[in-house]
Amino acid sequence: MHGRYMLGLGVAAFLTVAAILPGSRVYGTPRQSGFRNIQVLTDMSERDIQLTMQSWSRQFGVTCFECHIQGDFASDERDRKRTARRMAEMVRALNQTPYFRESSREADCFLCHQGSFVITEFE
Repeated sequence: MHGRYMLGLGVAAFLTVAAILPGSRVYGTPRQSGFRNIQVLTDMSERDIQLTMQSWSRQFGVTCFECHIQGDFASDERDRKRTARRMAEMVRALNQTPYFRESSREADCFLCHQGSFVITEFE
């Protein structure tokens, strides 16, 4: 019993300190990323941003360098990166609609792209 009590105190202390430290994310408080030029994923940690980018890469079947310049990930030189940003905003807006808020489904890139980098037409 003593061990559980100490563990509980430790967790409570950790959460209290984490909630007041700058850059923390506890109960919805955004944590700032050290990445440069983040414009859409501003409420995510660096780790969450990386996981999101990896997910998008899998959903499209592409590598990072379809959108990013190797050695300068912050660059907006590629049109594809600017387009991806607009589409990420669109997906977020879709997920705020009643259809997605009231269901267990979530919109993502695969919803429209179906694993293809470019959509030419809908069937």
